[in-house]
Amino acid sequence: MESKKILKLPIRDSFFNWIEEAPLPVIVYTDSDKIIRLSKSWVRLTGYAAEDIAGGDTFFGPVFGEKKDAAMSLFHSVFDGEHAIASEEIPVCSINGENILLELHLSYIGQMRDGRRAAMCIMNDVSEQKRNEAELFQKKILLETMLVSMADGVIYTGKTGRIIFMNHAAEALTGWALEEAQYKTLSYVFHVANEFTREKREDVAGKILRNGKSSELHKRMLLISKDGIERMIELTASPVFIDGKEIDGVVVVFSDCSEYIRRENEVRYLSYHDQLTGLYNRRFYEQELMRLDTERNYPLALVLADVNGLKLTNDAFGHGEGDR
Repeated sequence: MESKKILKLPIRDSFFNWIEEAPLPVIVYTDSDKIIRLSKSWVRLTGYAAEDIAGGDTFFGPVFGEKKDAAMSLFHSVFDGEHAIASEEIPVCSINGENILLELHLSYIGQMRDGRRAAMCIMNDVSEQKRNEAELFQKKILLETMLVSMADGVIYTGKTGRIIFMNHAAEALTGWALEEAQYKTLSYVFHVANEFTREKREDVAGKILRNGKSSELHKRMLLISKDGIERMIELTASPVFIDGKEIDGVVVVFSDCSEYIRRENEVRYLSYHDQLTGLYNRRFYEQELMRLDTERNYPLALVLADVNGLKLTNDAFGHGEGDR
């Protein structure tokens, strides 16, 4: 049978002196809920001195409030031979009404000379840590919401080049669902080629992970989706650093620029062609004249044509009929 630990007087005095000066809040209590020692750190944190919380209801009630029963059960658990050590997070209320979240670590000490059993509770204030974690979690949710709802496709890979995250736009453009693409390499999912030669482009993530540099901004590529649909995209890919040093992954942002290119080509066409006839206009003529007006192209000839009676047609039947 295991012998009971006895706190001898000299050790006890030295031990209690250490308790009072401990840098963390510490309480020593007995199996009868009597508080026998408090650290100065406890008093500074909660405002409760020894005379305020002698023990029992004067301790559990004011300090733990609604969590009184849970705290009492936790404090008693270390006197059970099966639970000589216990840990839990429980909120306490300071003497001025401030809520403090404490991480409690309790352990059985031994039996005192008068027969009472003693235990110790060491506490760590985790209120700020939990607030920071909650704030960080909210920022994470906000960032994910923003990324998911972006019109541009976003893909994030880890340091191995395997996909970790895709937003809805990236799923639509590549034809891959995140559940299918996750943990596959970017090159396996993201098929890009040269728009003219259709030569397959180098693995975007692999190149950046090797050299640690961003790809060219607004670089146009041909994206071939999982179901074979081809789209022109503008792409930017950048490394993600930890503490500004070690590369943790690559973020790829891309958008479908097919409509933009169509409009760009339309504007270019209209800038060099007459809108009514489709013939080259004066701007094209002037540029071509500068290009062709060289000695090796001589002689040059210019042919002018006129439409007889056009003004009369416009005046008599309207410009619509004249255009026809």
